[in-house]
Amino acid sequence: MRLLIENGVWRSVASKIDPAGEMSGSSKARESTSTFNHQRRTRSLSPEIEHHRLRILYELLYDLTKTHSLEDVYESAISALLAGTDAGRASIRIFDDDGILRFKAWRDLSSDFREALTSYVPWPKGAVDALPVLKPGVGRDKDLAPFRDALACEDVSGMGIIPLISQNGVFGTFDLLYRQPHSFSDNEVIVAQAIAYHISSATEKKKAAIQLAEVARRREAILESTNVSIVVKDASGRYTLVNRRFRRLLHISKQQVAGKTDYDFFPRDVADRLRANDERVFHEGQIIEFEEEIPYDDGIHTYISEKIPLRSAEGQIVAVCTIAKDITDQKKADTALRRANRSLEQFAYSVSHDLREPTRMMVAFTQLLQKCCGPRLDAQANKYMEFIVGGALQMQNLISGLFDFLESGNIPNEQIVPVNCESGVAGAKDILKGAIEKTGAHIIVGPMPSVEVRGFHLIQLFQNLIGNAIKYAKAGVSPRISIQSEREDNMWRFSVSDNGIGIPLEHHDQVFGLFKRLHARGEYRGTGIGLAICRNIVDWYGGRIWVESEVGHGSTFFFTLPGPREATGVSGRCQQHKDVSD
Repeated sequence: MRLLIENGVWRSVASKIDPAGEMSGSSKARESTSTFNHQRRTRSLSPEIEHHRLRILYELLYDLTKTHSLEDVYESAISALLAGTDAGRASIRIFDDDGILRFKAWRDLSSDFREALTSYVPWPKGAVDALPVLKPGVGRDKDLAPFRDALACEDVSGMGIIPLISQNGVFGTFDLLYRQPHSFSDNEVIVAQAIAYHISSATEKKKAAIQLAEVARRREAILESTNVSIVVKDASGRYTLVNRRFRRLLHISKQQVAGKTDYDFFPRDVADRLRANDERVFHEGQIIEFEEEIPYDDGIHTYISEKIPLRSAEGQIVAVCTIAKDITDQKKADTALRRANRSLEQFAYSVSHDLREPTRMMVAFTQLLQKCCGPRLDAQANKYMEFIVGGALQMQNLISGLFDFLESGNIPNEQIVPVNCESGVAGAKDILKGAIEKTGAHIIVGPMPSVEVRGFHLIQLFQNLIGNAIKYAKAGVSPRISIQSEREDNMWRFSVSDNGIGIPLEHHDQVFGLFKRLHARGEYRGTGIGLAICRNIVDWYGGRIWVESEVGHGSTFFFTLPGPREATGVSGRCQQHKDVSD
């Protein structure tokens, strides 16, 4: 809403001031609350006044092109206001976040006056229909009564307040202050509004520029401080952005890298590989991850590089951004760990192999000694020989268990083919057939899915879990075992439940340890390796295994395994609650 003079009365119209200060818009007007009789009744401006007005605006526009901050914009506005109006003093106030008008720039105004006038708000922040508030004489103005003392002390007798308006409504004011009561001319208000128009526009642009500069500064700070290398190359492979991490590795500056390509810094074979990876991203148009090896003066570095296509507003790929994390130390540590594990495995294999023969000889010759000399030895001596044989046999079992444990982690380097779990259960049943028949165990199997696990590992899992359920059955009670499966995101969760003796809560984690036993050897046979093998297998495939149990109420072992990458279905051949003990 703007003002024009019509029959000596200020009226507001739905119009805008153009950049030159001219009014345009609907002639339909409504009388302003700040109307007053205009004494001069000037309808048109003289050429001299028009020339002065345009000169003021052009000088303002020129000054605005040289501003670097909002403070510079406000100072240019104050100068233009004082040059283009009859005001002897002026100020600019801007709304803060709390809706209070704060002084941002002023000329010849005391701090007491500024503090008092801060609370004078002609319109609320964001108002869309704000009009200039013109006070020819402030002495009897009711709106200014609370500020009369401050105005008098500052020698202010006339006052004009011009709204600063953006797309979001009013965001501030121009304040024109006069030492004498003042009759506002149409030229004076038009000039003030034209200046307000340009200052509003300049303020919005400057704020946007400041925000963009702050975003750019923060982006630069992130790019320069991160410990990953970030590189942007255009379609021709030329560097358009590199961060400090990358420059430090090559010992180059920003100026040295501008316009260069990989061929300027790396051997041709390396540059060819890097260029081929970039071109693949241009061709496929999607984020691709590569492992790249790049030579530097301190040796070859290995990177996990994520290459991201950057598109124009039209959707065309115009550049590739590479974010590369240096995993050289990790690769070295992994290599050292693999070597250590390989040495440990070789040692364990050697020990398990080399100890088998001595223990076998110990058992054989002790039993031969019992056969040949037993009748001539007393009972104590025969008992000692039984201890020797028993210990040697236990040693053989432990060695065999250790060998099985090592084998469970020895994963062939071959593609994994999805296997249906029915075959794993069936294979375990065949191995445990004698124990199943002897104890009268009933095994109930629910629908079984396919999983991405090697078949022999699946058999080992079910063999150990079903075998444990049979071994730790209650005395005089036939084992009853239930095997079920349930989908869990991209994994399958299996449960193997039994009606056995159960496991104390404090031992739920301990049972998965190597050689961990909860009972004396005389109570239950075994080496304490079976569940450790289960954990070894499940861990290797990225799953987890745990137990829920209560003493006297059986146990349920849970474990998860990955399903096939395609849609995973449940086999229709396995019936719900099918008794497969027969």
